Amino acid sequence: MGSLKSEDFSNIMKKVISHLEKIFNEREILIRECRKVFPMIRDVFKYAHRRELEKAFERIQEATKKIEEIAEFVSNRKELISSGIWTDLEREYVEAMIFLQILRKCLDKEETDDILSPWALKVEITSWILGLCEVAGELKRQILLSVHNEEFDVAWCFLRWIRKIYEEVSKLSFPSSIIPNLKAKVDYVRNILISSEEILIRVEKCSTTN
Repeated sequence: MGSLKSEDFSNIMKKVISHLEKIFNEREILIRECRKVFPMIRDVFKYAHRRELEKAFERIQEATKKIEEIAEFVSNRKELISSGIWTDLEREYVEAMIFLQILRKCLDKEETDDILSPWALKVEITSWILGLCEVAGELKRQILLSVHNEEFDVAWCFLRWIRKIYEEVSKLSFPSSIIPNLKAKVDYVRNILISSEEILIRVEKCSTTN
């Protein structure tokens, strides 16, 4: 085998088992720490949909600090980077951050198209894309709330963002091995867009006939 070095089989297995046990223990730590953050992000959505933005931004700052701590723990452990719970947390974090950003833009009637990038949020690109797709559902909830409050210009702003998200993510054509469930997520955004358009068109027709 040339210069390749062999070792005693039993010793190899001892080292392998030791390494796997270390990964297992570190993964348990990761799971425990991630589970502390999910309730914070749920609070962000709760406060945001109540339009209690100060509370929402306070909670997302707490979540950001905790996620940065976890990211530092994960960064030197390549086996944990692709861990399901970590990617789920990144995705939900992206969803919350971008949703808050768009919510504030529409409420403040700001018409710029800039949003937080994966590099700004320090997340994997796949997590960013999947989280971005999920934003559409939160924006539809805001459309319904805005219509109920007769804030029609705000509702149309949310629709514009749903359309913008769909236009951009529909340009992606990568297999699930690159971006898991991409087609299903793009279809989800498309369905949200269609149903949201129907709501606002119906409301607009009603307002013109009255």
